[in-house]
Amino acid sequence: MDFSFREGHDSLGILSFMADPNIYVYNYKTNSYKILGGKSDYQEKIEPIENKFKDVTNKMFEFLTTSPFYSRILWDKYRKLYYRFLYCGQDLKNPNGTYNVFADKDLVLMIFDSNFNLLKEIKLKKHTYLDTKAFVAKDGLFLPKKNIFFKDNKPNTINYDIYNFK
Repeated sequence: MDFSFREGHDSLGILSFMADPNIYVYNYKTNSYKILGGKSDYQEKIEPIENKFKDVTNKMFEFLTTSPFYSRILWDKYRKLYYRFLYCGQDLKNPNGTYNVFADKDLVLMIFDSNFNLLKEIKLKKHTYLDTKAFVAKDGLFLPKKNIFFKDNKPNTINYDIYNFK
């Protein structure tokens, strides 16, 4: 499992990690790098999985279900913004005795300016989006809907909502 996320444009290489709120920016022209803060207000304490459990499937699923972690980072060349995602932490078990799964996690969209100043955070509607197939185009940020929750979807289709920030 890859625990890093990369983005690049112009002379910059951007790197972020699941369990690290920081964003690492490497400038290829100047051969220098900066470590920038990127912590979400929704982030709770992030602890790594114990090494003895990293190859135990049920422990890994439990870890991914309960632990907060950062995900993709995208560059919007049209609006000069960066987008980053955070999956919030949650309890494994609900008060009524039912269990949560990864798909129950809240997803937060973080919006940064071109200097990585956090402009806004949006807690997205639960059970609605996945970040894995999100992309940026001239019209805005395209967020794919989780098809399994929509009865009208045809097989092999993806529906998107488009967010346009200024």
